[in-house]
Amino acid sequence: MSYTSVYDRHAAILDFIRCNSKPRTADIENYLEDIGDPIGIRSIQRALNKLNAMPGVTVIKRGLSPNHWYELEEDETEETPLLYSYLESSRLANTFKSELQDEKAMGQIIYPDVPLSKGLDNIAKLIPAIKKRKQVSFEYHKFTGDISKRVVCPYYLKQFRKRWYLIAKDTKDDTVKSFGLDRIEKLKPTNASFKLLKKDDPKHLFENVIGLFEKDGIPTKIKIWSEPYNANYLRTLPLHRSQKEIGEQNGGYIFELTIVPNFEFYQEILRMSYNVKIVSPDSVKQEMIDTLKEIRSYYQ
Repeated sequence: MSYTSVYDRHAAILDFIRCNSKPRTADIENYLEDIGDPIGIRSIQRALNKLNAMPGVTVIKRGLSPNHWYELEEDETEETPLLYSYLESSRLANTFKSELQDEKAMGQIIYPDVPLSKGLDNIAKLIPAIKKRKQVSFEYHKFTGDISKRVVCPYYLKQFRKRWYLIAKDTKDDTVKSFGLDRIEKLKPTNASFKLLKKDDPKHLFENVIGLFEKDGIPTKIKIWSEPYNANYLRTLPLHRSQKEIGEQNGGYIFELTIVPNFEFYQEILRMSYNVKIVSPDSVKQEMIDTLKEIRSYYQ
């Protein structure tokens, strides 16, 4: 395997440190050589310095030379999940690239029957506009059939449920909105610049929600009960970063989240069916009861 960019190398090094106990520089050097990317110790040190400049994780040197080793100190920031998502994608891509050259290996992988998301070609135009703080114009096609022309200040790209969204301020009403990339057409960069002031940064809109942001709503402590088997899924893939396990009850386990109970939250609970139930607060519990009653009415 040969790396096409230094980012793949950085991902490999970070993943190796993450998955191994007390790895030394020599261990990293041997690992990179084994996967087809032999580099010297100085290059490894430069790569470690680059990694420390990335948000979300800090590489710390422990012990005394020449027997020092490395470990990760994870920052409690929203960039950490993004970084690990990148690591996972990079690792899978490199593994597939190597293994699928073997015809026997190709028959051992079942590919998901999932169509490629539309609108991904817009990413190549949006990233430079986001970095350079340039407005973009496009036609937005709603699922209702309405088409509108938009000029926006592009802030961020976000992925949720295998769809990509542009988080941007609509210049028409100065409101931060999410736009599905699959519904954006005729995207064009403009020469108009904008500033993103720290006080106006919309990142906080995502801190207390599952999925896309809610313009209104107060974060609420929500307790859910899960039967034992399903609890393992919640432990390994939490619904939200605030999720924590707080006890046992009625043969199952209680988890607590501090979020705004938006549409995506209720969808996640419905997805787990009878394996979970909302315990508190009563207002959130009642919302789910009303939803279930409405669903039931469709089958009468």
